[in-house]
Amino acid sequence: QWYQRRVHGDQRESKVMGSLAGIATLRRSGDVTVMDEENHKVVTSSFTVGPLQLEVSKTLGQGKSRTVKTAKATTDVMSGTMILKVKPDGSAHVKKVVFAKPENVDVKGSLSDDKPRSITYLKNSVNRMRPIAAQKILKTARYVLKAPATVKQ
Repeated sequence: QWYQRRVHGDQRESKVMGSLAGIATLRRSGDVTVMDEENHKVVTSSFTVGPLQLEVSKTLGQGKSRTVKTAKATTDVMSGTMILKVKPDGSAHVKKVVFAKPENVDVKGSLSDDKPRSITYLKNSVNRMRPIAAQKILKTARYVLKAPATVKQ
């Protein structure tokens, strides 16, 4: 679960939750650029990830009158950029991970009776998910690049 929110209105309380799948399919794309700085090198690489699937469920009401609506937004492969700092001793540190806005987002299902609004909501949710996905990749890459002595067993 990466996203949870409670919405109040219409005398009915709703709870929105989402989950993201497909982020583990990270692949480098294109050439890598290496720039020399004063006491380190900066490596910039493009990558692709996906296809990503964002599944969102919206729970309306409580008890027996509770209803759950679900919708799924699927992107084509998303592209991004990763910037690494490499020191002369060979140790590397991930400085930045950024995703580009996905070109195509396919939406199946609806979270409300107003389908066009639901589609817009899901497409915007995919855009709101980009920095969260970038943060997850950044943390994972930093963990992988840590020296073995500093990784907790």
